[in-house]
Amino acid sequence: LQDILDDCEIIPAVDQFEIHPLFTQKPLIEFCHQHGIAVQAYTPLARNDDRLTKNLILQGLAKKYHKTIQQIILRWDIQLQQIPIPRSLNPGRQKQNIDIYDFSLTDEEIKAIDSININSRLRFDPDNLDFHSVG
Repeated sequence: LQDILDDCEIIPAVDQFEIHPLFTQKPLIEFCHQHGIAVQAYTPLARNDDRLTKNLILQGLAKKYHKTIQQIILRWDIQLQQIPIPRSLNPGRQKQNIDIYDFSLTDEEIKAIDSININSRLRFDPDNLDFHSVG
């Protein structure tokens, strides 16, 4: 990104990359925010990875707020000024995914979710990917 900023006349408006509680990418997010680049999170629900769906922090927050773990994660994204793009073909889940504006996580709860990070990428690594092989 720094190379792009050094050579471009127009700053990118959005950077889309993998973000979820198992892979928070805080330095990249901070860089984007410092340069006025919106952050768009793909795979924000970590493909419902067991390490999240069975996580006691997330389970406790879901119970406290009467929400699903997925809703807790999406709310975490929103409060951190990350634009999540969850994928679902199920209309009920789609509705659930947008039903996240009737509660707010505390700063301590945000930090607790951040602490789940183990730098575990679940999708493609853009630094080590042959883009010609991806369809």
